[in-house]
Amino acid sequence: MNRVGRRLRADPVARIGTVVLLALVLAAALAGWIAPDPLAGSLDERLAAPSWHHPFGTDHQGRDVLSRTLYGARLSLGIGLTARLVSVLVGGILGLFAGFRGGLADSVIMRTADVFFAFPSLLLLIGITAAFEPGITLLLVALGIVGWAEVARLVRSEAMRVRESEYVQAALALGVPWPRILWRHVAPNCLNPLLVSFTMGVATTILAESSLSFLGLGAQPPAASWGAMVSAGKDYLTSAPWVSVFPGLMLALSVLSLNLLGDAVRDALDPRTVIGNPGERGEDA
Repeated sequence: MNRVGRRLRADPVARIGTVVLLALVLAAALAGWIAPDPLAGSLDERLAAPSWHHPFGTDHQGRDVLSRTLYGARLSLGIGLTARLVSVLVGGILGLFAGFRGGLADSVIMRTADVFFAFPSLLLLIGITAAFEPGITLLLVALGIVGWAEVARLVRSEAMRVRESEYVQAALALGVPWPRILWRHVAPNCLNPLLVSFTMGVATTILAESSLSFLGLGAQPPAASWGAMVSAGKDYLTSAPWVSVFPGLMLALSVLSLNLLGDAVRDALDPRTVIGNPGERGEDA
């Protein structure tokens, strides 16, 4: 882990992604102190242009766009992180079990995953959320369920590789119970792909949440969501573009920072990659 930390600190891409992401998280956490009530509006100020009083302008109901954008960061980032964590936990556990045990368990889990892969993710999410009453809880469950198959397949391949290692085969030959081998020896060696999948998958989950909210199948009014804000402002793109531009810009920045950080984590965990000082190759060896 020390090597990974050094590589991340030496990687300018990781620093940029981390700084942007921390700035977004900090702004969302302090939204209650730096922005007014996101639900308070005045029809006298509807569609007001950006000004000192309203740096991002106001929307069609006179609500402060900056405030709603910051509160929307809480919702979008929170849902993205939570739903991806659910996907990683469910997919990781099932992938470990399928890859290590094989046989019928492997066949059932992987064929179930193939069913999820048979449908485009966004189409499957639309079907799930449209079948029930839209809401944040349903959105979390749908995003978590749809994302598990990809993680399970990734972890399964890694678990199968580790299962063939000499120390695992020796433990099996000595009669060590397989659950103990799985959680003590196989699972720790599958953490790297899980970490990369989580970091890079959060960006995809945030985009999926915003897409569903844009279609009216995610967070419901009056909750502030980046996707819903972009959707509400699409009718005013020529007269008041700031209603959609600023939440869209925040969405783009969050996805970009997470992708940069995910790429950096993947490179840092890859022993074949050298980041920063070329002399690190000898140091790592």
